[in-house]
Amino acid sequence: KGKTLGLLGFGLIAKKVSLLASVFNAKIIAHDPFVGQNIGDEFNTQLVSTNELFEFADIISIHLPLTQSTKNLMNYKAFKHMLKRPIIINSSRGSIINEKDLLRAYDEKLISGFALDVYEKEPVPKDFLIAIKKDTNCILTPHIAGVTEESNSRVSEYIVNAVLEFFKL
Repeated sequence: KGKTLGLLGFGLIAKKVSLLASVFNAKIIAHDPFVGQNIGDEFNTQLVSTNELFEFADIISIHLPLTQSTKNLMNYKAFKHMLKRPIIINSSRGSIINEKDLLRAYDEKLISGFALDVYEKEPVPKDFLIAIKKDTNCILTPHIAGVTEESNSRVSEYIVNAVLEFFKL
């Protein structure tokens, strides 16, 4: 309660995250250049610039595709603009965050923690894991955020249908 959640990207998953966060009475802001405020209004989300999101968010959750413009978007310069020492969450694409800059930002207290499910390189290089101190406020998971019984079922069904279509069965 009383926290501001910043969503980088406001597609399907970010919209679902906004609905979940609203249960906790969080203020929700988002940046997505392809979404109008009318869509934000449907989800009680204020659309803002990237700089405003960095300035006001207590938590930043990333929901972006990896493109030339989003690669290394979260770099040291971006972390320096974050005024509230947010927690960074990334379960979208690893290379959106520059991991060396992320660790530097944490060490310099520009951010208060991070949760990663995706990484610049997978499998995760040992030097990145070694660079994380034992008292670092972080959660690291092995790229499993989207793995659920439901998603496995959908993928299986898709594969069966693709095979049937291929063989015209």
